[in-house]
Amino acid sequence: MIITWAALAAVCLIAELLTGTFYLLVLTVAFAGACGLAALDTGIPAQISLAAIIGVIGLLAVQRWRTRRRDASPAATLENAVATVVGTNGALYRVRWRGSEWNARGPEGLSENATVRITGQSGNTLHIEP
Repeated sequence: MIITWAALAAVCLIAELLTGTFYLLVLTVAFAGACGLAALDTGIPAQISLAAIIGVIGLLAVQRWRTRRRDASPAATLENAVATVVGTNGALYRVRWRGSEWNARGPEGLSENATVRITGQSGNTLHIEP
């Protein structure tokens, strides 16, 4: 059973690294805990119970954390935020905001190095105005 739990933990860890969710990381920890119990020669019901307890508590904790994070969404930080235009193409721009470059849409005629105000966001595209 040790190999089964370890394989499940490894698969979840690899999937976590590819997707970036914390849910799979919680399952990795749960399966690793069950693997530890299997190494101590405890019964399968105890292994499954530990994996389930760690999994449920961890998944609830991640859900709560994500909800709190969503409530403090970046939309709240957009109000009166300023960015700098680093590239132009008609009404499409590249702007530097919060240390990285973003796609932006705004009125035509803005020049590079212009300071603009961010008025909103659609997906990964910021809405800007002079």
